[in-house]
Amino acid sequence: MTSSEKALAAICVVFVSLIIGFVSGIWVAHSIADRAEIAAMKGAATEIAKIQIKHETITQPVLERVRTEVQYRECKHDPDTFKLIQEAFKP
Repeated sequence: MTSSEKALAAICVVFVSLIIGFVSGIWVAHSIADRAEIAAMKGAATEIAKIQIKHETITQPVLERVRTEVQYRECKHDPDTFKLIQEAFKP
């Protein structure tokens, strides 16, 4: 092997080593992230399971407010219609 072939082989070995290291680094980073995500989900599930659900029915009296103000100044019915309205309100 000549020196240029040895140099080319060394460069190839270094290049392949860098690629393998980069890919394995990505795998390790993803593995760590996956483990952290799984731990977070387990922690959330544990805390959610501790929640006590309580059903309560709130009963209270109904408040009723009736506002009655009789104002005839804005009434625009003719006298016959007004008499019919008054008869309708008679008991």
